[in-house]
Amino acid sequence: EPFMRMCPQLYDALLPRALPAFRLPPLQPKARVLVLGMGGGCDVFAACSLAALWTKECPLAKVLFANCIGPRTLPEDHVPITPHLFRVPPE
Repeated sequence: EPFMRMCPQLYDALLPRALPAFRLPPLQPKARVLVLGMGGGCDVFAACSLAALWTKECPLAKVLFANCIGPRTLPEDHVPITPHLFRVPPE
């Protein structure tokens, strides 16, 4: 609702109606969650943003993010965790 008051033109031009309010489900302090971007160009950015929001709301839970890519040769600094999951190097 507050967003609509700030930017009503976005709803007029892009969406047929206002989106309902949404809250992320609460996580237990020892929860481990993987937010996975499933493709589409900006999937990893969306996964990163969602993981950051969830971490802010549930700081004791472990929230990770990742994205999917097709099979390919990866650089040597990508560390295999499982046969199909790799850790990328720190920034």
